[in-house]
Amino acid sequence: MYTKGIKPVSTSIYINPPAWLKISAKNYDYLVLDKDATKHDVDLFLFSLFIYNNISFTDDPKLSILNLYNEISKNDGIVLGGGLMFFEGEKKILPSCCCGLEEWAETINDISNRRGVWLGHDPTPTIEYREHNIIMWSDDYSKKPKSDLVSIEFSVTELEYFLPQLRDDMRNFFEIPFYERLSEIDNNNYKRTISAVMAGFNVV
Repeated sequence: MYTKGIKPVSTSIYINPPAWLKISAKNYDYLVLDKDATKHDVDLFLFSLFIYNNISFTDDPKLSILNLYNEISKNDGIVLGGGLMFFEGEKKILPSCCCGLEEWAETINDISNRRGVWLGHDPTPTIEYREHNIIMWSDDYSKKPKSDLVSIEFSVTELEYFLPQLRDDMRNFFEIPFYERLSEIDNNNYKRTISAVMAGFNVV
């Protein structure tokens, strides 16, 4: 496992899926989205897409994927709980309530340009910009004692490596494990569905 970095994640995954999605009966706080995602991870991600976007799914997997494609294609956007996870060793700072994975690219641009970022609330993860580094705080450090918070420090050099890697992680997730799983589920509609989902998340 990576010891330090930033990863795109989807969050708050609660399980009650149709049988064709091979998901274990437990809850997950988050899923890392990159080339190493498993088939199980992709099924969790798919189920979250159905739930968050109010898309109908049935016991028929091909009909469900067709519903996914049709709904995403006719709507301007797509939503999913998640965003960027900052981590170092066992320390993790996850996106909070109301933060959406669909904003991942905007968040990268905001960090690159040293602007304030939205990473959710209750808690409210907050970035402190310094001259040669940034510190990611697990909650708003201007309102709570820093000694009570988790923090992870990144140098400018580290950010210059990690932020572009996030774009590769998102693209690799959709082009490798997501592609492989959808091609198993529906070998007729999977390519256009993948393209629609990638466009919905602004993955180019």
